[in-house]
Amino acid sequence: MISYINIISEFFPKVQCYAIGDGAAYNTLIHSGGDPIPSIEALNVAILSKRKIEKITAFSDNARNEIVNGFLSSALGTSFYYDSQPEDQLNLVGVVASFQESLYPCRSNGPTSPKEYRLHTHAQLLQILYEGKNIKLVILEKFNNKKALVISVTTIEELDTVVW
Repeated sequence: MISYINIISEFFPKVQCYAIGDGAAYNTLIHSGGDPIPSIEALNVAILSKRKIEKITAFSDNARNEIVNGFLSSALGTSFYYDSQPEDQLNLVGVVASFQESLYPCRSNGPTSPKEYRLHTHAQLLQILYEGKNIKLVILEKFNNKKALVISVTTIEELDTVVW
């Protein structure tokens, strides 16, 4: 539970108050100077706003982690795992831009198996690039939809139902 004292200090810095007992209970707040203590409704709006920001940040982290977690492609005829850290994405774009066949790293048995440089045709590299792009786009669309949902909720209870 977010403390009203913490919310007041973050969102209402001109309010001086302290709590007798539990700072998460509105009736324990004691005004000690500055602006008046905001209403419980105003504090609850600030709490919802803070929780929305936290949830959107967490969803952004989830999306980023999924994007850089790698992906499977069957461009070589069977399924191989391709890394997708930002540097890997740039390297793939560079290799595809060369319009040539090339050795390119992949993994036979998922992210923990060793990288093996295998010969890929330009068409195979292009397929891997498209598949990676499509996976990334799905994740970004999911993030955008979840973010819009978070923004639209009006209660903490509704916010708690929005999960990645």
